[in-house]
Amino acid sequence: MVFWRWALVAVLMMLLSLPNRSLAGGGPENLLLVVNQNSDASKTIANHYIHLRKIPASNVLYLDWEGGNGTIKGERFREEILKPVLATIERRRLAMQISTIAYSVDFPWRVDFRGDLDSLDEKASPAFKKQFRPLASLNGATYLWAYAIRKNAAMVIPGVNWYLPKAAGANDSACRDCAGVVTRGFSPRYLLKKGGRRSTDPKKGQRYFLSTLLGITVERGNTVDEIVANLTRSSAVDGRHPKGTFYFMKNGDIRSKTRHACFNGIVESLKAEGASARIVNGVAPKNVRDVLGLMAGSAKVPLKKNHVSFVPGAIGEHLTSYGGDYSNPYHTKLSEFIREGASGASGAVAEPYAIQAKFPLPSIHLHYRRGCSLAEAFYQAVSSPYQLLIVGDPLCQPWAKPPEVTLEGIESGETIQGVVKITTKAQPKFGTEAGKCNLFVDGRLVVAKFPPALALSLNTSGLTPGHHEIRVVCATADLIECQGRAILTFRATGDQVGGEVLLSADSKNRLPFNSLLRLRLSGPLEAARLEVMQSSRVVASIEKASMKQGSGEVDIPVAQLGRGPVTLWGRAMSEAVEEGEPEKELGRSASSSFLVE
Repeated sequence: MVFWRWALVAVLMMLLSLPNRSLAGGGPENLLLVVNQNSDASKTIANHYIHLRKIPASNVLYLDWEGGNGTIKGERFREEILKPVLATIERRRLAMQISTIAYSVDFPWRVDFRGDLDSLDEKASPAFKKQFRPLASLNGATYLWAYAIRKNAAMVIPGVNWYLPKAAGANDSACRDCAGVVTRGFSPRYLLKKGGRRSTDPKKGQRYFLSTLLGITVERGNTVDEIVANLTRSSAVDGRHPKGTFYFMKNGDIRSKTRHACFNGIVESLKAEGASARIVNGVAPKNVRDVLGLMAGSAKVPLKKNHVSFVPGAIGEHLTSYGGDYSNPYHTKLSEFIREGASGASGAVAEPYAIQAKFPLPSIHLHYRRGCSLAEAFYQAVSSPYQLLIVGDPLCQPWAKPPEVTLEGIESGETIQGVVKITTKAQPKFGTEAGKCNLFVDGRLVVAKFPPALALSLNTSGLTPGHHEIRVVCATADLIECQGRAILTFRATGDQVGGEVLLSADSKNRLPFNSLLRLRLSGPLEAARLEVMQSSRVVASIEKASMKQGSGEVDIPVAQLGRGPVTLWGRAMSEAVEEGEPEKELGRSASSSFLVE
């Protein structure tokens, strides 16, 4: 408990006082992927997503979660999920860069805060308790982390999301303005005032974490293969500007009428920006294969029956009571949209009472079409997101215009000793300008917001001897700050005690799931332990007593790695100098890639 209190205070103070030093937009360097290490499905989907999105090893958190994949109490969410996430961000020094928290599968999809948010005044407003029951989605509770961690009942009220452009309430008047909204990229370092504007006053702004689930595999959800296929399609469509149509369904159901007032304005705005958009009478379009976005309002949406299929990158959703409630067999589940090809979908995890503030405004498709990520588009369109389960690839950006980034002064695979001078070139796409750049080493931000063409001196002397990765991420000079990047690896000789670690395998690159992988490791003689790493977690180790001349072998059950593409790397660790002091990394190996079948 003492550690948690210290870590929580530290991360809260840090996040609330951060300067505006990182880029908005969003990419793999800005995402923390949370994986259930006890679930083969969770590890398998994470393996594919890490490979597809090039998620840095430092940005993957394996949680020892055994609490099920349905509904959990708010206290358990805080203690076993949210606090470990916040503590990891602080401990790994990632607070300057993490904007998105994505969950792989086999985590709870709903968090029950009833009895936990004691400031709800049922006597003062009996209807408030009923219509805004504190049953939250996992991603909604994560987005509103500052409320969840403090047991603040304001989590459930309309207007709690200040990232939403302009002040929007829970009635149709919100729709009359949404065609003229400003679109902005997201960063948790930006203090947000109401209406999405940025503030420099810590007392007048709010911070959030974008969040989605990569998939849902419970009953009435999607299969692992369907989720992997969705993530594969989504990652391939970035910046491709797919062709198709945005459909807005109009009928007499209250689920549809709740959002009608905004349809005309958004359709006209989309057309003005070169998109195809239609308002269609009925529950779902028929015989269409070009759906870029679908906004429906009906308890059941007959996607398969009507031969509706989505273009890769599309968002589909419908306003209904149980679209994200997997304990309830009624109503079309958001998973049906994923199954028919949508890259992202959403639904309420509990009865929402047709309150528009709990569902995306039609402007979601306008923000998306302007170049925002899927997660940015969703959260810019929902006034009260606590109850909305959002599933899909948060980084998907079909209409992004990222600059093309190249590096001069360093080559991939190069051996570097001491200082190397690096110059970044950022070639903007037509209609955009190149803005600031960030430099990451091994996934961690080290130089922030420098202009392209500036020669940087990177001193590698302080790095652990061995193999490292460098990323330079440049953004467009606009409010969306769309990111492009260059990624390469290098070998540092370093000037500290230690040396390079070598990792080799007896096996071929394709590994049967129920097999053993034998690895050989060698490192500096002073190493107290050699470790095999899968992203950020230790999957095997060799203690000094088991080494011969700094070398040893270890057998790893392949099943513990999960299926799909797996990358392993080795490192040598010292003994702790003093009790309570952390061990130090003495060297690291190049990575080795395998395909677990």
